[in-house]
Amino acid sequence: MGGEVRRKLKKFLRCVLEVSSKLPEVIQIEVTNRCNLSCPMCPRGRMGVPVRDMDFDTFRGIVSKIPRAEEVILSGWGEPLVHPRFFDMVAHLNERLPGASVRFTTNGLLLDSEGVRRVLEHRIEKVTVSVDGPPGWPSGIGHRNQDVAWRNVERLLEGRGDGRLPKVHIQSVIQ
Repeated sequence: MGGEVRRKLKKFLRCVLEVSSKLPEVIQIEVTNRCNLSCPMCPRGRMGVPVRDMDFDTFRGIVSKIPRAEEVILSGWGEPLVHPRFFDMVAHLNERLPGASVRFTTNGLLLDSEGVRRVLEHRIEKVTVSVDGPPGWPSGIGHRNQDVAWRNVERLLEGRGDGRLPKVHIQSVIQ
């Protein structure tokens, strides 16, 4: 049984049997709150928090305190691919928590040839790309260069070939 199916089955059984997990199973770490876009619906710029990247040693300290995890999500309000050590963080997670599914959400603009190459050389189970709408849709909400993001999604799908990972999910803000 695949890892994701097993995780979903365990979660379903816990819900049906009303049994809580003893430890958190999904960990989300916002590695940066910087972004290469300024979408009007995103609260990132209005939160009054200094814009910065998480220090790698801080990241390692956080990960060292996680005894196990089913999933680790490396995104929040920022664009994780702008972090200069993002892939070092993924490598550290893969080493420290080898059974965890590593995931992140991106606006897709940095999944150029080099970005895709780096994603494919690391064990990343899922990449979610956030866009304004389907290809060719006017990007008036805030995701400038949406067509670039869609081309990059195609590049990622082509790069992984018949490989199963990473799974690519699309999310869209509808306004």
